[in-house]
Amino acid sequence: MATTLVSRRRADQYARDGGVLPVDVMMKTMRALWDDATLDPTAKKSKDQRQRKERKPKEFDRKLMLEACGIAKDAAPYIHHRLATMEHTGKDGGSIEVLVKRAAASLQALSQAEFDTLLGLMQKIGMVSVSSGDPGSEAA
Repeated sequence: MATTLVSRRRADQYARDGGVLPVDVMMKTMRALWDDATLDPTAKKSKDQRQRKERKPKEFDRKLMLEACGIAKDAAPYIHHRLATMEHTGKDGGSIEVLVKRAAASLQALSQAEFDTLLGLMQKIGMVSVSSGDPGSEAA
C-alpha cells in the first residue's frame, strides 16, 4: 500500500477521533494572522468575517501579512495537491481514456485524410498514442 494512502488513512482516523491535525493549526493560525493584519481592530468583532471592517491597504500590517504568507506556503501542499505528485491511471492501471464531446462534431466533419494527418501530428508531439488494440489503428 502506498505510503501516502496509509498516511491519509491515519490522518482521516485522527481527525474523526477529534484530533487536531498540523494543517488545521496552520490554517487557523494563517487566518488569524491575516485577519489581524487586514481587519480594523477597533471595529466590533463578528463571527461573520464579512461583517468586519477591513483596514485601508496602507494600514495593513505587512509583518503579519508576511507571517500569514509563510504559513500559507507551508500549508499549500496539504490543501492544493500538485497533479504531478499524484498517480493518474485508467481502468485496471491502464492509460486514461479521455472523451472530448465538444470536438466530436468537428472531428466528424473531417475527411479520412484530414483526420489521419491530424492524428499523425498529435502522435508526433506526444498528445496521443495509438496502440494495436485501439479502434481504427493499424495492426503492427
